Amino acid sequence: GSPNSSAITILPATVRAPAIGYLESPQANNGLSMDFLPNAETLETLNFHLWLLRFKNAILNLLYITNYWRIFMKKLIILFTVLLAVAGCTETEDQAAVADPTPSMTELAEANPSYWGYIDYLWAENGDSFSDDGFAAYLADWIVEADAIDVPYSSFGYVPSMPNENFDGLWAVAWKSKALRDEAWEKWIANGSSEKLASSHSQTLTLGGENYENVFGFYAFRPRALSNPWDDIGPDQKPYNVDIMFCSFNDGQGYEQLRDTVTNDLTPWLDAYELENPTASYNFSIEVPSYKPDPSFDYIWKNIHRNTVQADAGNAAWAATGSEIQEKFDDIANCQPPARFAGYSFVNEDDV
Repeated sequence: GSPNSSAITILPATVRAPAIGYLESPQANNGLSMDFLPNAETLETLNFHLWLLRFKNAILNLLYITNYWRIFMKKLIILFTVLLAVAGCTETEDQAAVADPTPSMTELAEANPSYWGYIDYLWAENGDSFSDDGFAAYLADWIVEADAIDVPYSSFGYVPSMPNENFDGLWAVAWKSKALRDEAWEKWIANGSSEKLASSHSQTLTLGGENYENVFGFYAFRPRALSNPWDDIGPDQKPYNVDIMFCSFNDGQGYEQLRDTVTNDLTPWLDAYELENPTASYNFSIEVPSYKPDPSFDYIWKNIHRNTVQADAGNAAWAATGSEIQEKFDDIANCQPPARFAGYSFVNEDDV
């Protein structure tokens, strides 16, 4: 046997009788040579030697078994050590995978220094009984429901300057994070807020479709602060102006190129424009969809002015002195012509 054998083999005992004690002269009574026949004394000596040899072999086998067991235990210990090491490495790798997952779109967006918030746009459809008074009543009840959720938010609405086949207006709700948005919606649905509004204002306004199919979420980025912010809210407020463009990146272009052009070219131009027009109120917003748009686009660009007069003046200045920068933007993305909206503030958690 060997240390690698699965069974233990006991060593056989091979005996050779010693020459001492044998008759050395032939016996004459039968004519046969008796040189190799042992006498009684020799047999006794032989039995003793056989016993010693068996005892020796037993000891050797015991030592062999003991050595085999020692080798087996040594290998077993090594095996368990390896298994424990592998298990430890696997656990460490699993912990590392949990501790360092691939960042989600929300995590990437909210880690960006220009991140402003998360916005849901709900298509608003006017009912048969829509009126200014009916809308004011609806808005008052909507604010009651939204405030009852106890999640900080801002809300505003956009009315298109030209008729739109999809909606009569856009109702927007903004939160500081996607998590706050999710919490707000969960509570809104649990409270049955849409059902309450529908029962009281069924013919006035419908928001987001019957099953929220017309709710569209965006991550909003605003690298600059609004110049000369206003705080006009309520039924008598004067609308502000919003121009919205849907943009798709050209081949080989992306957010890195867009960011660099905004930082290196647009920002200096805006700084100079604000110095020349100290009373102008302006900001822009780059908003990335959190869903997969159909038809496809990569982002919307919003130009926000205090009113249409300032918007037209700013557009004229851009056409006169910003054409080279516009060419850089055109190389980055293809944008649809702007759609103009009248903006109204409903709830201001922050300047919108």
